[in-house]
Parts: sequence; C-alpha cells; structure tokens
Amino acid sequence: MYQRLRLIASGHALFFLCAILCTATFAQQYTTQSSIDSTIQMAFFSFHEAQQVPGADFQMKRAIADAKDVVVRMKRAARGNINEKYILWK
Repeated sequence: MYQRLRLIASGHALFFLCAILCTATFAQQYTTQSSIDSTIQMAFFSFHEAQQVPGADFQMKRAIADAKDVVVRMKRAARGNINEKYILWK
C-alpha cells in the first residue's frame, strides 16, 4: 500500500514538473494578439502623425523606417509562435 502511494505521489510530482516546464516554454513562445495589434497600431499612429505635418520629410522618412523595423521585428517574433499566421497577416 505504501509503495503504491509513493508511486502515485511521484507520478503527480512528475506531472506537475512537466506542466511547469511546458508552461515556461509556452510563455516564451506565445505573443498575444493584443500586443501584436498595439504594436501595429503604434506604427500606424506614427505614420499618420508624420503625414499630418506639412513639409516634414524627415518625420515621414523616420515613420517609414520605424514601420519597416516593426515589420522585421514582427516577422522575427512570428517564427515558432502560436499566433504566427495572425502576426504575418497583420
């Protein structure tokens, strides 16, 4: 009886250890859709803001460069992510 309880307890400990490791791995690879949306929205906002200022070519070039940088960062973040299709679609 005691050996059965030890076996069950060790099985539960192994299960919890596996769950913790899987959760840590999952948390590193998962990017939420709201964070993706807010990142894209910030790029659009800076582009729109630069467009509203007349004769500000430097601001427009900076906004375009920032938007391209966001695209590169999002493509890098998409690799191996659960929301890969959503990131690439955005």
